[in-house]
Amino acid sequence: MEFGFMKNTKRIQITLRLDPQTMREIEALCRENEQSVSDVCRSLINAGLPFYKNKTGVDLSRVLLLLETIYLTMTLHLQEDEPELFARIDKLARSHVDEHHA
Repeated sequence: MEFGFMKNTKRIQITLRLDPQTMREIEALCRENEQSVSDVCRSLINAGLPFYKNKTGVDLSRVLLLLETIYLTMTLHLQEDEPELFARIDKLARSHVDEHHA
C-alpha cells in the first residue's frame, strides 16, 4: 500500500509493505469504522508532523518514533481483539527490523 500527502508544498511518500492476508484484515477493520487505511495513516501522520519539525524540516527520527508509538497503540488493541492478526503483524514487523539491521 502506498499513499502520499502534501505538507508545506513538499510531497512525502509513505510506503507500507503488508502481506495480502494482513492487508485484507486491516481493510476489514477499517471498513467497520468507516475509514480507509490510507485515511487513518494520513490522519495520524498529519496530526504528528507539526510537533516534530526542526529548523531545516521534518525530523524523521521523531516521525519514526511517532509511527512506532502509533504501531504500539494499535497493536495493543489488536492483541486483545484480534490475536491472530496481531501475531502476523508482529512477525512481519520483526522481519522488517531484521532486514533493516542486516
